[in-house]
Amino acid sequence: MILEVKNLTVKNTFNNVCLEVGEGEIVNIVSSDIYALDTLAKSFIGLVSASGDIKLFDHPMKKALTRAKEFIGYTSTLKYKVNHKVIDYLNLTQKFYKVDYTNRIKDLADSFEISLDKKMKDLSDHERKVVSIIKAILHNPKLVILNNIVDTLDSKALSDLCDVMSSMQKNGSSFIITSQSLAVDFASKIYVLNDSLKEFDELRNIFKFELSYTKDFSGSALKNITFLNLLINQNQISFIVSKGFEETLKYVNSLKPSFVSIKRPFIGEVFSESLPVSE
Repeated sequence: MILEVKNLTVKNTFNNVCLEVGEGEIVNIVSSDIYALDTLAKSFIGLVSASGDIKLFDHPMKKALTRAKEFIGYTSTLKYKVNHKVIDYLNLTQKFYKVDYTNRIKDLADSFEISLDKKMKDLSDHERKVVSIIKAILHNPKLVILNNIVDTLDSKALSDLCDVMSSMQKNGSSFIITSQSLAVDFASKIYVLNDSLKEFDELRNIFKFELSYTKDFSGSALKNITFLNLLINQNQISFIVSKGFEETLKYVNSLKPSFVSIKRPFIGEVFSESLPVSE
């Protein structure tokens, strides 16, 4: 087992969280509470104090962490000297692991279209997030924690990340992704963090539709579809579908709107305080 968590509790944040992550699994933990997600992710590797039991690679976390650091990747906030270039920053990372990752640095920079010669101080917020991801996966760790970062990636960077994750997964790497919306369709397990952590695989079926306003739209046409948060104004119609994606898409296309957008909604757009979960 890569990670085993039992009865993890942080006061006023979450209670009795239990989680198992096996080799090659991708686990997506979703919540509208960014602070709770951040606290949970950090507690897995001892960055936040919590009660409960955590095992890394079948050993108690507090005893295993020092030896296991080289097998863990985490998207921490970047720390760098003002005039350092991206290549300088990543070279410091490979020196820490005492392994030559020169070719992998170049491959990952090419994949994410990041200039290694760009100064860290000149990176955009989006580019800094991408460099943080590269740093986390550079050493091919067995456990990667992508903490509150994928929601703000553009579609190209997210697609590139999915390609890299898929390749690493085939070699046995496991991923924990904390996010406010479903991050990847190929997640092995999906959990919702509320007061506790509960598996909710039905998130795979939830999509947000946005389309240009058309007077022909009728909610009654979707009477057999479960849809939420219907908003109609003079410019746009939006709603969330939890079942019947194909039927909804067919109906929306039949209206011939000037634009249609389909994306994953943030969890706060889907659930109210009473969270439906599958037992």
